[in-house]
Amino acid sequence: TSLAAVWLCLSVQSELLHVSWPLEILECEDGKPIYDTSGNLIARGISIRMGIHCGTPSSEPDPITNRMDYCSMVNRSARICGNVGGGEIMCSGKINYSINRTGRETGYSKLQPPQAIDEIRQMRVHIVDVGEVKLKGLEVPENISLLYPSQLARCQNWGPEGASTPSSRVQFSVE
Repeated sequence: TSLAAVWLCLSVQSELLHVSWPLEILECEDGKPIYDTSGNLIARGISIRMGIHCGTPSSEPDPITNRMDYCSMVNRSARICGNVGGGEIMCSGKINYSINRTGRETGYSKLQPPQAIDEIRQMRVHIVDVGEVKLKGLEVPENISLLYPSQLARCQNWGPEGASTPSSRVQFSVE
């Protein structure tokens, strides 16, 4: 489900801080531990970018290969992931809507695992609205947001202008 995907992404980003990375990774520029101004660890080791979108994919046979070609939702998911920086989670408006509904009973909420809802609440997810972004190859722009577990919420200011700056590319360079 969409909230199980959010829970997974939040959990993985948090756990990556505590992986026993090889020394070669921790000594390279992109793998060095990074601390915020309060001394909290906010990055260490390999940074993984994650993009989340939900929906039912449409499919049609490819006229040349006769294999199924999955369109729309799958392409949108890939484009969202392509716009996020390492160590960040970017989500579509549909996912953002699901997160904001975790405290309310809806017909859809019975499909969401209660454990995922509880874990997301405990992680106190921070949502940073990036705004409407034109995704490569798609006609309709997507309203996207960045997600952070509370312990990594300080990461949102890594870019030169901060992550909340609307753009087609979210900056992540740490220098």
